[in-house]
Amino acid sequence: MEAFEYRQGDLYCENVQAMDIATRFGTPTLVYSAHALTTAAKRYHDAFGAIGVGVMFSVKSCPTIGCLRRIAKAGLGMCATSGADLERAWLSRAPMTSVMLAGVAKTDDDIRAALDGIYSPLFQGGVTLDGRPPYYRGPIGWFIAESHGEIERIARVAKGLRINCRVALRVRLPSLAPPVEGSRGVDSKFGMPAATALDAFDRYRDLPNVSICGLHTHLGPVATTPERHAEAAKALSELAREAKGSGHSIELIDLGGGFAPIGVSGTAPTPERYAEAIEPAVKWAIEEGIGVVVEPGSAIATAAATLLVRVLDAKPLEDRVLLITDGGLSSSDANRRADAVRVVWPASVDPGKEPPREDTERIDPRGMHWYDVTGPTGWDDDAIAGGRLMPPVDAGGVLAVFSMGASPQRSLAYDHATSLPAEVIVDGLRPTLLRTKRDMCDRIAAEAVALDTSVE
Repeated sequence: MEAFEYRQGDLYCENVQAMDIATRFGTPTLVYSAHALTTAAKRYHDAFGAIGVGVMFSVKSCPTIGCLRRIAKAGLGMCATSGADLERAWLSRAPMTSVMLAGVAKTDDDIRAALDGIYSPLFQGGVTLDGRPPYYRGPIGWFIAESHGEIERIARVAKGLRINCRVALRVRLPSLAPPVEGSRGVDSKFGMPAATALDAFDRYRDLPNVSICGLHTHLGPVATTPERHAEAAKALSELAREAKGSGHSIELIDLGGGFAPIGVSGTAPTPERYAEAIEPAVKWAIEEGIGVVVEPGSAIATAAATLLVRVLDAKPLEDRVLLITDGGLSSSDANRRADAVRVVWPASVDPGKEPPREDTERIDPRGMHWYDVTGPTGWDDDAIAGGRLMPPVDAGGVLAVFSMGASPQRSLAYDHATSLPAEVIVDGLRPTLLRTKRDMCDRIAAEAVALDTSVE
């Protein structure tokens, strides 16, 4: 079954018509395919499982709990990068022993909640999972530490709670990883140099309640080649051998993410190809009982969702028409890269005017018009696409923006006057609302409480 396909000119998500979803739930709405999400997750699970490598899903890539539950059910663990992501990982029903907490801004409260669910903010709020509060959930499997100072904070909190934990050190591989997006030259936000990591093994060898016994790296949010992943696996594997040779225990080699999305391009590397590429470098570790994991995120989620937006105005320009919609995209580097390949098309067209399939068809320009597509905010950086040849679209029409499943909160443009879209997941014939769109009252409520006491 195709996750998103046109049938006689109408876009369907699985077996539900996109126009019906737009009518029922309004726009903008982000529509997930349960089939696409689960299939992609299982494909990573099976491809890497075949060589003995575990798979942890990057929660920040698709943090909606209804999606995370389907991914966890496919057998994936969860990698959280914040306290909020940690709670979402628990609500996904993934075993806490299969959850990692990474990120550069872990607070003491985050660390406590990761070690003991009684400190979860959801416990204080009365939230339960299958009738049980987070009190019962137990500690997470791993912390990913970014610096010496963070190791010491984790140790201090763990000692205070009298709970033991395992820590993996995030190592920077500057020759392999691309620059940090939006870093303005700051390329050292994440992780530590290899020499600093080896020093940490020695310095904190006898730290109470903390066992430093793992290594982690991440090639960044930009999809990289299997060859680059093989190089990273080799570099981290050699570092693990060096640490073991100095008498340190190694229980985890975490190769992070940076994989090409499934279902976006027919020429992208497959999970099987990535697994084949890293296997030679980590085979020794697997044979010695060392856990090896990868962390796909966008690779699983990207093609699993399509954004539906409604055209508010069609503004004629000299050589094209500007479509102003009720949902826009942010001006992030990731969106600019995606703009070259992102498909934007009306959700309902005349039969025969469906978008061409990649690498197999060309657009028939007859009856088509050139469009720029932008969002509703009061800023000029919320464009969806520029210079697109599409069938005629008028005000009131609905556009489908494909491959929008990864990091939607980061990819979408919104301001004080707009909000994130609703989120819906379709499973066969059944659409289910996962996340409601915040209305005007919701957006103003946080400020309204202070209006009576504010300066007039």
